[in-house]
Amino acid sequence: MKDLYIHLPRRPRFMAVPLACALLLAGCGGGSDEPEPTHTSRYPTLAAHASMDEEDFDRYLLTAGRGTNITPETIKSLSVGSSINAAASTYNLRPIFDLGRLKEDGRLNVDTTRSRQTTALRITSSKAASTASSQTTLDGSLSGSAGGFKAAAAYHHAEALRNTQSDGTVSVQLVSANTNNIVSILGSGFSGSENFTGYLIGTKLGDELLRGYVSTTQSPPTDLCGGKPYTTRVTVGRYKLADAEPYANIQILSRMESVFADLKAQYALCADAAIQTALVRQMTALRGKIESAIADFYAVNGDAFVSQTTSMNQAIGSGQLSFSSADGNAESQNGASLAVKYQTLTAGAGGSASVQFYKQNGWAKALQNVQVSAEAKPAGVADTTAWVGSIQTMLKDQGSSLVPPMGSLPKDPGVKLPDPVGPHYDEEAPPDTAFTSYDQWKAYLADKKKAAQDAEELARAKKRVEEQPLIVNDDKAMLQAGQGDAYEQLIAELDELKERARQIQTPPRAGAGDGNLVRFDKMFVSGFETLPYDAVIPQLRPDLDIPGMDKAIGSFPNLMEIMLVSEKLGRLDAYLAFLANISVSNVTPQMSERYHQFFQKASARAYDLVNLALGQGADLTPAVLAGYKKAMLGTAADQGHSELYKSLQDIDYYNYVVGTLLDPARGKAWTVAPGGYIPMRWNKDGQGGAELVTWTGLAHVNHGKPNKEGVAAVDFSNPNADPLALYRNGMKALQTPWYPVYVFNLGQAPALVFVQHFGSYQAIYGSRWVTRPFDGDTPVTPSLIPKWQDYQPLGGSDMRTVMTNAKNSFLEFMSWDYSVYFPNSGNDPTRLQKYNALLIDLPADYRDSDGQTIRSAAHSATVRDFMINEYEINHRTDATYNAFRPPYHGRMLRRMSDGAVVDITTTLRHADGLHTNIMLLPLNATTTGESLTQTLNYAPERAPMDVVTPTSLDLVNKLAVLLE
Repeated sequence: MKDLYIHLPRRPRFMAVPLACALLLAGCGGGSDEPEPTHTSRYPTLAAHASMDEEDFDRYLLTAGRGTNITPETIKSLSVGSSINAAASTYNLRPIFDLGRLKEDGRLNVDTTRSRQTTALRITSSKAASTASSQTTLDGSLSGSAGGFKAAAAYHHAEALRNTQSDGTVSVQLVSANTNNIVSILGSGFSGSENFTGYLIGTKLGDELLRGYVSTTQSPPTDLCGGKPYTTRVTVGRYKLADAEPYANIQILSRMESVFADLKAQYALCADAAIQTALVRQMTALRGKIESAIADFYAVNGDAFVSQTTSMNQAIGSGQLSFSSADGNAESQNGASLAVKYQTLTAGAGGSASVQFYKQNGWAKALQNVQVSAEAKPAGVADTTAWVGSIQTMLKDQGSSLVPPMGSLPKDPGVKLPDPVGPHYDEEAPPDTAFTSYDQWKAYLADKKKAAQDAEELARAKKRVEEQPLIVNDDKAMLQAGQGDAYEQLIAELDELKERARQIQTPPRAGAGDGNLVRFDKMFVSGFETLPYDAVIPQLRPDLDIPGMDKAIGSFPNLMEIMLVSEKLGRLDAYLAFLANISVSNVTPQMSERYHQFFQKASARAYDLVNLALGQGADLTPAVLAGYKKAMLGTAADQGHSELYKSLQDIDYYNYVVGTLLDPARGKAWTVAPGGYIPMRWNKDGQGGAELVTWTGLAHVNHGKPNKEGVAAVDFSNPNADPLALYRNGMKALQTPWYPVYVFNLGQAPALVFVQHFGSYQAIYGSRWVTRPFDGDTPVTPSLIPKWQDYQPLGGSDMRTVMTNAKNSFLEFMSWDYSVYFPNSGNDPTRLQKYNALLIDLPADYRDSDGQTIRSAAHSATVRDFMINEYEINHRTDATYNAFRPPYHGRMLRRMSDGAVVDITTTLRHADGLHTNIMLLPLNATTTGESLTQTLNYAPERAPMDVVTPTSLDLVNKLAVLLE
């Protein structure tokens, strides 16, 4: 029997010698015969830690940096059919499909029947929010998720930061928009068996040419193979024609996959071991070329295309409200003048419900005085002068409540559908090795991962990020690359590689100019949806399993972890911006900005690593992940070289961020409650149930005088009720939840206090001291306008000293060991986790030498807390924690460890008697759901799958299978 072999010519390096010399590569000039160094020798860390070979480097150099970053602003010019690179979160405007041919076959549709005119009103405390792009709230809530994890994260963090950066200004925003104009491919639905190869732009290759690019040599018929011939030689002269020829490239790919299918069929038919071994060798080599072709396709064209765009135009009017002492006192919504959203639960037609609410609740005069300015988008699409006048008339008219639509805003958008840009091609019949439907392909990928479930791995990664320190403390755990740190070397090589890529002229992309785009006239794209290319091009979903060589793929725990680490750092960015508005925090806007600069660097590096991993279908190595943490946050032994320290420029600030805010235990109070906390106490009926505590009037009462503090408690005995909705609807006066504020103390330990807003007033709660507005014996009623122009929450240095001191911190008096008890309810593990409350056991260690009350000329007072016996026996009275003192028995909770019902008046009784306990229910997506959007969310959290995104997982899983 003669020898069998496969001939696959080595792929030539893409870079010609003159270009290599222009890029200052080694071995140029002087007639040197020195060979050009390989990429893997030049970038050994990328080769080792990013699984990159020569072809991967060539591919990266040709395609890196291409495309437009996906943002709410840049997508305004997007077209259906545009290419999307989910790994890089970029798009290329030019479609690779002939949109005119799709239109001819009824697969490109325009739908204006669902178009609607929308008007809305919003009142917020953020000056920036008044001019925010309302396309995100009116027309599909663009989240960026369709554009990959990077776009989703960037949009989320930008929104979070903007919503927490309030300056106390109350602004009104009015919007009139024509929305929901849709252009779609497969608008009638996607079945999963579509074949769009005939719509690809490019050249039709003849059969003879294809056989020349991928040729085979057959043996004579033999009994060893059932009387049939088998392939003795495969020659791949070219696995693609050109990057700008998607149709031709898919034809070559189809030819290679057909040959692969033949080899696989021959393996099953031929019983001879030697022939089977030769066939496996040929399949292995040919699979490498198929993988290269598919990887090149995705690198050049992205992994998905825009299957639907939603377009709109709009006019935005905005202005700042000015209040008098008569404004806002009857307001019953959850809000405050600092960093809180003012909005009703239902907007109503034309915003009428919102307008009516504000006018009937003391805001009419403020609305009458607002000066509105407006602009139309797209720019110049309409004149807003008349609309501004009608808005001013509506706001001044007590009986009018309808936000007037802008009549001159174009309502009937014109759209010109493209003509065909190329000839009509028949659909390429997929080879036998390609899955006939997208569902079969997804099932195949899922089977490959049956031993490694992404959801479970993601949950474990989330647990690590939440419960383990982010800082790397043991350098010995880090793998090393040569003599240096793996991450530092990889980043240095990656930066050099990106710089080289920027200098290389990229080949022209497929497309046919603006004639192959679809846009509405006088409108902009506000949202889009995508379909992956392998959903409509069968050749991109091949079964490349080789007999005896099939292997499963694992999950990507390090990739998931770095994305979740970046998310946590981003949440802290928003939280520090929030703290910068709270005087007692001692965090300045400049400090917040310095951390923001650090987060920009940290997230950019995380994006670099994730983009690299997604494109390679490989996980980050443990060395790179550990090196990233070390470079960003430092180690216990070396803080000064970290990016965090370089940005913060202060070791005390660094310790505050790393040692407290990012510490899993000490920083937990801000991470688990992005909406703050609802204060709770126990019902006095003896059953041990909970009540939500709200106030109608704030009063510090002197020793021996009656207590004039007003409390309105709300029953919370139904675990199926939304606690935030109960809290909001039950309050009789304007007030917010309690917000955790970590106090930065220069050179000293940080302190944790809670801040509550009562309109323009603040109550600051500490473990030993509490500060509230003070008006002698007269209760202070919550109001948007302070009773005194010179009111300050902290009116003097003595107040600030005791309130910010570490001795006034709650950090040492908190427990997460209990859950809210609901009388007559069973022990439900899910409910136990949902209502895990923060229990505070006040120290009650007052001594006469501590002092009792500090009053300031700025109409605030700081009062020392006492233990219960001081009230019961010595008859001391103040309003510090009076609302929480009773009952003195029957404070029931469920223990988190086993769900058992316990009475903490017994378990927490101290030698000096019973202390005061406060329950704080964290407000997050678990405890309160959608109603959280109606209040301030200072560090909004996303579900892990919204961080990592299904799109990202689909891409990395797909490439892991294709490039195994």
